Amino acid sequence: MRARDSAAIAVALFLGSLLLSIGWALVDRPFQGIDEVDHAYRASAVAAGQIRPSDEPVPDGLVRGTWVSVRSDIAEAAAAVCREAKYQLRFNCTPRRVDADRPDHVVIGSAAGNYNPTWYLLVGPAAELASGSAVVLTERILNGFLCSLLIGLAGWLTARRARSRWPLLGLLVALTPTTTFSFGNAAPNGMSLAAGVLLWSALLSVLAEDGGGVSARVGWGVSVLAAGVLVHTHTVSLMLLPLILASAAVFAGPGRLARVLRRDGRVVWLAAAAAAAFAALAAWWVLASGTNSIAGETAEYGRPEGARVAGWLLLWPLQAIGAFPGRQTPAPLATYALELLVLLAVIGLALRAARGWTLAGLVVTIGLAYAVPYALVLATYSQTGEIWQGRYGYPLAAGIVLLAATVLDRAQRPALPAWVAAMAVAALTAATLIGQFSTAAIAVGKAPFDGWQPAPWWLVVGLALAATAAWAWAATRPRPLPSG
Repeated sequence: MRARDSAAIAVALFLGSLLLSIGWALVDRPFQGIDEVDHAYRASAVAAGQIRPSDEPVPDGLVRGTWVSVRSDIAEAAAAVCREAKYQLRFNCTPRRVDADRPDHVVIGSAAGNYNPTWYLLVGPAAELASGSAVVLTERILNGFLCSLLIGLAGWLTARRARSRWPLLGLLVALTPTTTFSFGNAAPNGMSLAAGVLLWSALLSVLAEDGGGVSARVGWGVSVLAAGVLVHTHTVSLMLLPLILASAAVFAGPGRLARVLRRDGRVVWLAAAAAAAFAALAAWWVLASGTNSIAGETAEYGRPEGARVAGWLLLWPLQAIGAFPGRQTPAPLATYALELLVLLAVIGLALRAARGWTLAGLVVTIGLAYAVPYALVLATYSQTGEIWQGRYGYPLAAGIVLLAATVLDRAQRPALPAWVAAMAVAALTAATLIGQFSTAAIAVGKAPFDGWQPAPWWLVVGLALAATAAWAWAATRPRPLPSG
């Protein structure tokens, strides 16, 4: 596809993603999103210069995580929502003391106090311009902007390599309601999901026979960028990164891999070295700060029942589609139905069309998407319980539909008419809009929060309609190549 058309599609995907993330930001109570209290505390502390976690001891049973220095107006604004969360402890919601070095800050506990500071450095300083609960809204919109930039870049790469409408539709299917909710949530997980989608898009470009229509330096450079963001925004991604690379390699097959190595030569090894350096730095932070060690939690969960273990097969994919505003809050049935209608159609058609290494790559990716959480949860259940959420493994699982769409693109069958692509996009954004209204209803049903009200329905619908128009235009833009 021509560079001008690809750039226009990138802008359309960026705008659609941003508009939906703003919609999410406006319908949920401040601090109500998944772990937003902890992340808001961490962002405030990083903005004040507290990069490394505090080594001050924490009392068992009274605080989760580590001590952070937080602006007092943020701690005060978060207190009511914090106390509603059953998992938060006393000093996560009530300051322990005033910070002796910063009179306008208080010392309080945050389970994110030892998390990688990258995301907090990006959003924390700008959010300091706001006050109280407005800090969270600012962080939500900033996060949505950053995530949407990554999605726009993924759209550009996808448009450059697409021979039909399938790859762009696959990219949009990957942006599930949970994914766009995470974009509009004040937490680093959204950038992890966006980076996963971008990494898959970049790998599928560089592994194409013609390099995906971009130079080797650009394709592999974007891969490194995506890998760096991925491993520095979620600890689990340190394990997901090599699995994504391995799955993509299986999908390409040994013959294509050999041709890519001959074609791109030294650029591949430079990219591998840079990605390894990013991963090593992220791993150092985990080991040095004890990111995976949550102080103050002493519960014992025993062993999971067989029925519960079997239920995870369905629970985790559904969480990756819709779970908001809480990690255990199911989405409306219509959200699942609309997303699954398009998702399963794309994957089902691809499984019928795939052959050889492309089929093996699809099967391996599906298998790993289940094997990773099962291995982790079963190994740690007695200490952490059902800590896994479907979105944790989604940077890997998103590859399933992206690979499936690539299979259909290569096969050039079945054809994807423009009207079908447009209807599919409408179904996807409708699934998100239904989830947004459900989240607003939950928020309104909670205790009043400092005069907060969700955005008016017409604004939320308007944002969703504008996003639908942008995405539908992008999905119908590529015209299938003539057969033969």
